[in-house]
Amino acid sequence: MDALLQLLLGVGSLSSLRHDDAVARQGVMNHQTSAHLMDLSFVRDATEMSIPESYAVQGLSLSHTPREAVSANLAAQTPPTQRGNP
Repeated sequence: MDALLQLLLGVGSLSSLRHDDAVARQGVMNHQTSAHLMDLSFVRDATEMSIPESYAVQGLSLSHTPREAVSANLAAQTPPTQRGNP
């Protein structure tokens, strides 16, 4: 009877050790997930523009449009140069 009790206690301790290992693994996975989400939030904060910044970038890109149109028109109207004729 004592051997059977010892065996049952041993099985119980093994299962509790397995349970502790599973809990520890889950804790590590939760920590990795939270660290990954924190990394993603840092990247988002570093790259995401605020509303005033996005308006400023949009205005800056629109300010180049007239210059690009003028340069395209000038390129179409400039006569080609020939070699030997200044």
